[in-house]
Amino acid sequence: MNYQNKGNLRYLKANLSPKQFRLVRIAPYILALLVLGNFIYKNLQYKANKPILEKYDNSHGII
Repeated sequence: MNYQNKGNLRYLKANLSPKQFRLVRIAPYILALLVLGNFIYKNLQYKANKPILEKYDNSHGII
């Protein structure tokens, strides 16, 4: 953690309640989890829409 980031955290800790400070600290992780979950959901939804014969064909191999 660089010096500038430490100063920001000290400022936030001094001016926010403990609950608000905790939320600010974990917000990037929550956002990353939501983006990852959305990506996985969309990818699974795309694969589910394809018929099984399009996913694998014995005469041509994997499509």
